[in-house]
Amino acid sequence: MANRCGQIFIRNVLFFSLFCHSFSSIYGLELASSNGYVRREHSLSKPFQVGSTSLQFWDFGGDTLITSNHIRLTEDHQSQKGFIWNTLPVTARDWEIHIHFSVHGSGDSLYGDGFAFHYAKEKMEFGPVFGSKNFFSGLAVFFDTYSNANGDNAADHPYISAMVNNGTLNYDHNRDGAYSQIQGCSASFRNNGAETYALIQYLGSKETLTVMTDIDSDGEWKACLQVSGIRLPTSYFIGLSAATGNLADNHDIVGLKFYELEVEKDEQTVRSTENTDDIVPFVKAEPVKEPVENSPKGHYTRRMTKAFTWFFWILVVGVIVCVVGFFVYKKQQEAARKRFLTK
Repeated sequence: MANRCGQIFIRNVLFFSLFCHSFSSIYGLELASSNGYVRREHSLSKPFQVGSTSLQFWDFGGDTLITSNHIRLTEDHQSQKGFIWNTLPVTARDWEIHIHFSVHGSGDSLYGDGFAFHYAKEKMEFGPVFGSKNFFSGLAVFFDTYSNANGDNAADHPYISAMVNNGTLNYDHNRDGAYSQIQGCSASFRNNGAETYALIQYLGSKETLTVMTDIDSDGEWKACLQVSGIRLPTSYFIGLSAATGNLADNHDIVGLKFYELEVEKDEQTVRSTENTDDIVPFVKAEPVKEPVENSPKGHYTRRMTKAFTWFFWILVVGVIVCVVGFFVYKKQQEAARKRFLTK
């Protein structure tokens, strides 16, 4: 009797597993872990169709090339821009993305510029931010290989940083986005001879962004940044872009997996009555503001400060000249009076 019950139990488990697998295949879902599924319509996996003009659920443009093993956003040539964008908006509030990538080239000490991951309202728009639009709305994670900033405050490159934008912030390439980033970390992901991976997780229900890396392909994620207080809407698009300038590199995307996560909800962090599509991108830990001297108002303030400084020193010099002149004049008057008395 016990053996009979055991056989029935095992048969039911196998049937249930087969049913779940069939269900997930039909609806484009693959069980990723105990709390999430791979969404194939938001993912990229090789082999890719060589020479294709489009990929299912994805559009690409610029200098992007499709090979069987990777999507090359730019080649190791100067002045290139390329991108690839998902055609379907992300409706999941909690998600995690694994990017398998390779940045490599012939340069030993000079190379650039890097590539970017985007979760943005606008898609398929060229621009100066690693090949994509400036003043965007959403989230961007930059994989920057060349340091434009000088001085002791310049970060060690290659460098990974995150930026949340509501359409009003400028990404300043001359300072590697230092005044708009929310956090970042150095990571030697270029020409390292290993498979390189990045994990980008956004928990909308917890308002938390996490970025991790597996640079050495040892199967262990290493923390890069984690920021709370970040609010992003649903129905934005994911994309990848890259650019080269006077310096160049190959920027290859080998694969991308999008996981829709199931997160235990907390009444204190969930706004159940709010339409998540209407959220304006926001971060409580505000990015470092651009220095006053670099803003238009700052230029005016700096000119006024310089003018006031010049006026102050001219006034000081004038007072000193007047005082010295007065004492010289008094000395001359006393000398003239003494000569008159002695005559």
